[in-house]
Amino acid sequence: MRLYTVCFIVNLVACRNNTDETSKVRSAEVPDDVFDVETKLNLKGNVRKLFAVELGLNSEGQNMICSPISAMMPLAKLLLGAEKRSESKAELLAALGLRNTKELTRKYKQILNELEYLDGVQIILASRTYLSDKYQLQEKFKNKSISIFKSAVELIDTSRSEEVADRINQWVADHTNDKIKNLISENDIAESASLLLVNAIYFKILELPYSGEEAAMIIVLPNDKNGLPILLRTLRLSQDLLTKALQEMVTVTVDVIIPKFRIDTALDLKSYYEKASIRSMNNKEIVFECEMAINSSLRFERSGLTKIVKHHTVYISSATQRAIVEVTEKGTVATAASVIIGFGSPMPSSNRIEFNAEHPFLFYIRGHHEQLFAGVVISP
Repeated sequence: MRLYTVCFIVNLVACRNNTDETSKVRSAEVPDDVFDVETKLNLKGNVRKLFAVELGLNSEGQNMICSPISAMMPLAKLLLGAEKRSESKAELLAALGLRNTKELTRKYKQILNELEYLDGVQIILASRTYLSDKYQLQEKFKNKSISIFKSAVELIDTSRSEEVADRINQWVADHTNDKIKNLISENDIAESASLLLVNAIYFKILELPYSGEEAAMIIVLPNDKNGLPILLRTLRLSQDLLTKALQEMVTVTVDVIIPKFRIDTALDLKSYYEKASIRSMNNKEIVFECEMAINSSLRFERSGLTKIVKHHTVYISSATQRAIVEVTEKGTVATAASVIIGFGSPMPSSNRIEFNAEHPFLFYIRGHHEQLFAGVVISP
């Protein structure tokens, strides 16, 4: 099984008209000495809870794959540059399932370090910040981004959009074993852009079943062959159901049959971010309107992302993710494997159980409890 993903976010230096309501902080930070009990799949935060479910509900009968962790990493970087009491900071904390920025440093350092050394799998996590040569990063943001995400910073000339796109696409190809190519085009890079955040994940399972119990594929198979839409709607309304089911799973010996499939999905992340209540950072105005408004001395609502680029506020202009999953014959059938399984009805009394994913299902690939990938298989 091989999985690849890339997340690409463009942040434009721009201003928005002040016709919206004044920003209000919707959540407060919680002291650092409060901790959570970790489950078998981390479902804390709006992105983790909603990403795969919303993806499945919008699949329109197509196989879909996404990477929650890849979608979260750039948001975590943006959190480093959010003002202390801004609406953006409140939205980002809720989206990431964090209480405060100190928890961000502690958790993401731990997550990225653990994922780098997963037993039984090969995983490459790569992060890069592309900065327009017209601007400078604030030192605190730069140092924290390097310390937490090992994110190198590279200067680019956004007036040479074709050259920049080629450079980014080559970096992405190099870090996904040459599987993801042409992620962006020159049209995705506006000359006014200040900051481009790119994250790549390459994940390859070396052994099935997984060794070390640090990585796993979790399949949520509805009882009914047409039950996936109902399952997804139920999970959207009651997000704790999956967490509870995972906590009650037991280990049994099962004959497992998984179909062969390959899924390649490109997503407009902005719409999914908005569904996860990330809205105050989005730039919805045309850039030249900002200049016109400045000339007429109007005030502007700020996104709250003022601690990233010196003397400027950044907004999310566009966000794209490309993810690929490939399950080949080698990983199609695992006979008599010892797996963790949960039943919607009482445990079968027979000594031999068959788990046959022969109709549409939801799945997660996790590493150290974190959601690396998630998707739906409709038609293998």
